Amino acid sequence: MTERLRGICSLILRLKKNTSNLVLQKLLYFIQAASLHYLHQPAFTDDIEAWQYGPVVPEAYRAFKYHFEELKNSQEIEETEIRRIVEIIISGLKNKTAFDLVNLTHSYSSWKESWEIGPGMTISQEKIRECHNEIAGQKNGFIF
Repeated sequence: MTERLRGICSLILRLKKNTSNLVLQKLLYFIQAASLHYLHQPAFTDDIEAWQYGPVVPEAYRAFKYHFEELKNSQEIEETEIRRIVEIIISGLKNKTAFDLVNLTHSYSSWKESWEIGPGMTISQEKIRECHNEIAGQKNGFIF
């Protein structure tokens, strides 16, 4: 797990109390999508894979599952642009349940195309960018 991803996870866990691993994974996907669309660069370089319940960052999944306190207490990311994206994504999705987020990510071509190839396939940054650029074109700049 990169330090950048660890810092993003730590920030999420501090801002959104009682976050489940399932919700963390979906938030990471949306943070990556927002960063790729609005900043034209990835929020983190770790792979995102297509799992049964939507996109998952395997390293973050395992860190949450086996080393939660260490992950939560890690140094938060300090980059202002990424911090702002994290805050906006959390605020924008605060009323969604875990399965609302699962259903939302299941509707995206980025997840669908990778899932159809096979469970555990990497969802490329390019697929995420293309998917959310298209959505933004249809929704006046909003990516979900």
